Amino acid sequence: MKEIDILWLVKAEAEAHGAYLWRNNTGGLYDKNGRFIRFGLCLGSSDLIGIYQGRFLAIEVKAAKGKISPEQEKFLGWIREKGGIAFVARSVDDVKKYLTMDFDTGINMIN
Repeated sequence: MKEIDILWLVKAEAEAHGAYLWRNNTGGLYDKNGRFIRFGLCLGSSDLIGIYQGRFLAIEVKAAKGKISPEQEKFLGWIREKGGIAFVARSVDDVKKYLTMDFDTGINMIN
């Protein structure tokens, strides 16, 4: 399955759990005057950005063999350090795993 297809499935699953998410496209391009313009939240920021249970939520979506960049790992770590929820999702199962967890104890609330 392509990463973009996984992204939309992950987004739908997270929203079904009560998350509010926005697609965060990042990158850059040259404008008509030759200036390089960056867009998106920041270098390494996650594909999906939002709020879940009052906390900042960042989900980096990857295909089964997709690799996370050092910048993406740094961004996810920073969000976690500040009390947010941040993880890599390769399937909707990853969303279910993380969004059914008590983030203060690390205990999965479904099991």
